[in-house]
Amino acid sequence: MLTNAVPLPTFANHETFHLRHAWLKKAYDAVAKDPGVFGRQDATITLGTGKNMVKSMRFWSVSCKVLRPSGDRKDPALQATPVGRAIFRNRGGLDPYTEHPQTMWLLHWLLLAPPCRMPVWWIIMNELSGTNVRVDDMTEFVSQRVLNTAAWKTPSPKSLKKDIDVFLHTYSTYQGKLSMEDYIDCPFRGLHLVRQAERDTIRFVYGPKHGLTPLVVAYACLDYASRLELSAKSISVSRLATEAGGAGQAFKLGERELAGLLDEAASKSDAIRIRNVNGSNHMVYGDAGEAAGAVLGQAYGKKGFVMPKGTVQ
Repeated sequence: MLTNAVPLPTFANHETFHLRHAWLKKAYDAVAKDPGVFGRQDATITLGTGKNMVKSMRFWSVSCKVLRPSGDRKDPALQATPVGRAIFRNRGGLDPYTEHPQTMWLLHWLLLAPPCRMPVWWIIMNELSGTNVRVDDMTEFVSQRVLNTAAWKTPSPKSLKKDIDVFLHTYSTYQGKLSMEDYIDCPFRGLHLVRQAERDTIRFVYGPKHGLTPLVVAYACLDYASRLELSAKSISVSRLATEAGGAGQAFKLGERELAGLLDEAASKSDAIRIRNVNGSNHMVYGDAGEAAGAVLGQAYGKKGFVMPKGTVQ
């Protein structure tokens, strides 16, 4: 399951920088003008950041599935993904400047959704149990999980520590050695998924979340179902809530909260229905991919929205 969810693991490729506000839009616009911009010698001038930040911006843009490699290993060019175009294109984009709180939840989901490039993130969010967790215990758990995954090339302990530090800086109120400017300039921290409970302990926040709308939750569930390639055109809410890689783990929602959000989504969109099958709630849909695009458009008030195809226009 882990190697299927994270088929191309990367460690510490963020250059120790967490995602910054405006990076994804800046990267999207730059690639729309020049697909090879991140491989240019003058990329620092074009993007207005230092060399290491250019690398980090590229990493986060690909990890959040806004951009993707062209497909040729020898070609550094990038292209926009369909969902990247849907969000960030200047004409008709759902939220080009990430003004809606739900967009950060959408990007958080895309960061974790298969194929995920960030194994440390995936392990922490999907496999680490407990509400209050000591950072040392989390580090030990992640290290052992990575070391025991034979299909992966073993990273150095230093790289794993960098990933865990950046995870904490990305999501929690843990400031560490960050400057106040860096501490504020982190869009995922506003999700309040992780809080610092004590000096060496973090707390995962379970339950309803501010800005996490029913239709974005439905999109994540449909996106997850589409990746499973189920033939039944339905999936149990229990599975969505508890299975590693599902929306419940990503958003830290219990089955009851997830069921309530999906009920509300079904009342707003005819792309999904909730049915009780032998005492268990199931989300029912037609084509999962098409339904995902429909509910995503409705989340932003664009009924009849169709997910774009191809690359940047």
